Amino acid sequence: MFYRINTDGEIIEKLVGYYKGYHADIEPHIDKASDEQKRLYAIPEHEIVELAGDVLGSLFTDSGIPRYVANAGQVEENPKAVKEEAIRDVVTACDKAIWPLLAKYPASEVLTFPTKRALAYRWIKMSDAEKQNAIRDKEFALLVTEAAPFAEVSDIDALVVKIIKNSEQFENHCALCIRAKKNIINRIMESAGTRKAVDAIKADIVFPSVE
Repeated sequence: MFYRINTDGEIIEKLVGYYKGYHADIEPHIDKASDEQKRLYAIPEHEIVELAGDVLGSLFTDSGIPRYVANAGQVEENPKAVKEEAIRDVVTACDKAIWPLLAKYPASEVLTFPTKRALAYRWIKMSDAEKQNAIRDKEFALLVTEAAPFAEVSDIDALVVKIIKNSEQFENHCALCIRAKKNIINRIMESAGTRKAVDAIKADIVFPSVE
């Protein structure tokens, strides 16, 4: 089977209908050739290789990286594409490791996390008198409203303890997962990009439990 390659030896097109001697056969009859025949004829011969085996499916990844390369007359997986696929799998696995914590809360509540966390840390540093005044301050309305229908300082104190505990658990878990993800991705990027090497690295993926 004939393929078109770029300067890096990556396969960018499957040349259906091409054969040895194609240019020589078409040249005398180029004026009568079809548009497809003319297109194939216009491809420089140094960009065309004959390789053993057939390529199935798309020639490119979703980001446009060629999936295959030509090597010693054979079709082989492109290390860049193998790495890209592996990194995508690692990112997905990291998201799945973090998801159990996020699944406890509706998406609308997750949006309030940064604001509540900042208010909670400020609240615990305040004196009792400052807390009494803060109950009537619009800036702390998010905490006051969530704490109770007619919240008192003790109600907000209890809520703040919960917010800080949950936020620290979430942040620590995310940090551990992200660190593990980065370590694996760095190893993948530094590898030769062969399927065997990348699969061995992926087998080492271990994300912390949320328990």
